Amino acid sequence: MTAQTTSYLRGAIVECLTMSTGKPRALAAGHLFGQGLPPGVDRTLRSIRAKDATNRKSAFAIIGDIEVPGSVADELGSDHIYECQIVISRDYFLGWEFSTSDVGATMDAVADDFMRVRKALCHPAALDTTVGGTATGIAHGGLRAAGAKAAPRVEQIGDGRDRLVNVIDRFSCVFQFSPGS
Repeated sequence: MTAQTTSYLRGAIVECLTMSTGKPRALAAGHLFGQGLPPGVDRTLRSIRAKDATNRKSAFAIIGDIEVPGSVADELGSDHIYECQIVISRDYFLGWEFSTSDVGATMDAVADDFMRVRKALCHPAALDTTVGGTATGIAHGGLRAAGAKAAPRVEQIGDGRDRLVNVIDRFSCVFQFSPGS
């Protein structure tokens, strides 16, 4: 199914991360994220968002690099195929008074959540449509995880009383675009 905007694909990804969608392999209620902010936005704001979010974590999805596959031969067709990189920025709040067990639990959650996110977003039926039934433009099922990786880093906030663990996940997909009217 083609789409006239990438916003439905990004919206379906956000739905998979932040709400119970009822789709195959969806995230369980206890593992959902709060709506986050993109990397590069002020750390303090991202920390506040993560601290107030479900399970003290939040996520933001971005349609990253977009490329025309080398196999595209006809620019005259009505639908166009693109390779898209999907970037998911996950933020986890760490407070000032933390123990090694709290840090360990957060880092375990970072790794486990990467695997849960992959499971939910890479299922072939996960992103075909939004929860409202709008076609997303994703081709060939869910996201591809080949080469996907989670790369956590700890960021100090302000005077150091709070810390934020930021993780960038990268996936790819084929996107069908119809310029339409």
